[in-house]
Amino acid sequence: MADRLRPPVRRRPNRLPAYDYARAGAYFVTVCTRDRQQLFWCGSDAVAAHSVRQPWQGPSPEIHLAPLPAGTALSAAGRAAVDAIGEIPKRYPMVTVDVCAVMPNHVHLLLQIHGGEDGRTLCAPTISRVVKQWKEAVTKKLHSPVWQRSFHDRVIRDEAEYRLVGEYILTNPARWRQDCFHPSALSAKENTS
Repeated sequence: MADRLRPPVRRRPNRLPAYDYARAGAYFVTVCTRDRQQLFWCGSDAVAAHSVRQPWQGPSPEIHLAPLPAGTALSAAGRAAVDAIGEIPKRYPMVTVDVCAVMPNHVHLLLQIHGGEDGRTLCAPTISRVVKQWKEAVTKKLHSPVWQRSFHDRVIRDEAEYRLVGEYILTNPARWRQDCFHPSALSAKENTS
């Protein structure tokens, strides 16, 4: 009864106010699984229980996928996430996925929205629309919702930051045990709260 009387928790807005997220530029996006479920790797570091009906053909050649640690492979759910990433530029020709990393319980994307000849975007989607469509595609393939609400993003401001973020994404799988989304880090954070 007391829980029903409590005011709902208000989420802080996590987008820049008045920023046009359809504007040409680079964006660092992180999407987490619901309850930080480890769904996307199998092998020495994680186990997944989802299955995909079609045999996997491998990542699209246009996608620069970060290498996984030795002894680890993408689960069926991880392959579904990569397949859906490969569909982003097909669905949105003005958007490229420059680098991505599929981690056990989250995915990093370095997306770019490209401008036309005059630098303006014509009919470019917002980053929110791209991520929403991608999450829906993965959910449809897995026949089960797997994502947390919303996502984290960062607008990349210059070439140096772009290179730094790209390097972070590419090396993130090798640093999984030190990652802030690793179960040991999450449980330590809960114990100090």
